[in-house]
Amino acid sequence: CTRWCTWQKLNDAKRDPEVVKLEQERAEVHLKFATQIYREQVEGGRFFLHEHPEHAGSWDERCIKELLEVKGVSRVSADQCQYGQQVISGPLEGQPVKKGTGFMSNAPRLLESLMKRCQGRDGQCSRSSGGAHVTANGKIGRDAARYPAGLCRAIIRGMVDEMKCRGIH
Repeated sequence: CTRWCTWQKLNDAKRDPEVVKLEQERAEVHLKFATQIYREQVEGGRFFLHEHPEHAGSWDERCIKELLEVKGVSRVSADQCQYGQQVISGPLEGQPVKKGTGFMSNAPRLLESLMKRCQGRDGQCSRSSGGAHVTANGKIGRDAARYPAGLCRAIIRGMVDEMKCRGIH
């Protein structure tokens, strides 16, 4: 999702336009391929999960918008701080990283498990251990590309719930 994130757009202004163009073309091909696979999953009675940052440009791409029009496919948003996303090293270690994230799927129970939003105000996090949100840029952003264990558990729990609902054992 690097090519689609808002930080990348800011960095592109300082980069070789030809390199940026090539990266964008590759990202578009990859996104179209992924949505083709998602369609095959839906048509085959299986489910899929797509994740990109909440405000990533990919959500505005035609292939994603068209997929969201498919019956049963929808999108939700969550804040990863509510699933344990935090700074893993350095002077800010342990501080929460909010990282708004969008999830798209045709599995309603999976999406239900991926809707936690931070209720904190003025930069403070509403997670049980509190803390001030840290911006996900630089090394912190690269580290935040890995799902925290709580998010992995929520995905697995949602998949299991979806499978049970569909009678898949």
